[in-house]
Amino acid sequence: MLVTPWLVGAALRADAEGPAVWLGEVSLLVFWLVAYLVFQAASTWLKAAPVKRPRYRTPVIAYGILAAAQGLGTLVALGPGALGWVPGFVPLLAVAWWLAWRRRERSLLGGVVTVAAASLLGLVARHPVPHVPDAVTLVAVAACFGYFAGTVLYVKTMIRERGKPAWLAASVGFHAAATVVCLAGLMAGGVASLAPLAAFFAATTVRALAMPLLARRVPISPKTVGFAEIGFTAALVLACLVPSL
Repeated sequence: MLVTPWLVGAALRADAEGPAVWLGEVSLLVFWLVAYLVFQAASTWLKAAPVKRPRYRTPVIAYGILAAAQGLGTLVALGPGALGWVPGFVPLLAVAWWLAWRRRERSLLGGVVTVAAASLLGLVARHPVPHVPDAVTLVAVAACFGYFAGTVLYVKTMIRERGKPAWLAASVGFHAAATVVCLAGLMAGGVASLAPLAAFFAATTVRALAMPLLARRVPISPKTVGFAEIGFTAALVLACLVPSL
């Protein structure tokens, strides 16, 4: 989830501007991963009791220094215009840290915020200098957000909220709605990727319904759920990149 939108955005940019852009894109990815480590370390520090916080200070400082250094390198590679994306991440980061402080980072909102941040990175990868994205990019990034936000719901129906009808209905309904949106866009003459994306979201709708029902009869481990998502993620990337293949 953390890198898929980046991969889609970077691949679309490379198709439009040439393979030379990959140097900056890889630098962006490294910065993103290090920044995620900073976020995790800072969240752990924030959740800890005040008397225990000093023990978590060193990782925050160490990762922070590393992220700052990598961030400067990324700005050199992408250009200072990339700073224009920072305001988009600030409110997401604020909500995520507030949830961590309240020990609710595993809530539905926490998952959606993480998905939104990762999806926004897809826009950064495609357009390092902020401007209105093209239709192909908008559809691809929206599809990434839709899939991973839906997966947050789906995973909850398989683990924490297993057997709860309201969660199952929300999950199936969300995936079905994504399918309908893709079909509507396709009928309106949208981009080529909407056809495979409609088929993709139809498959995820079947998954969202069938797997929780199957789990009531056959034990399905979280590891099995995770491995299945690797295949779906690969299919998502292919569907998003159809116009550039």
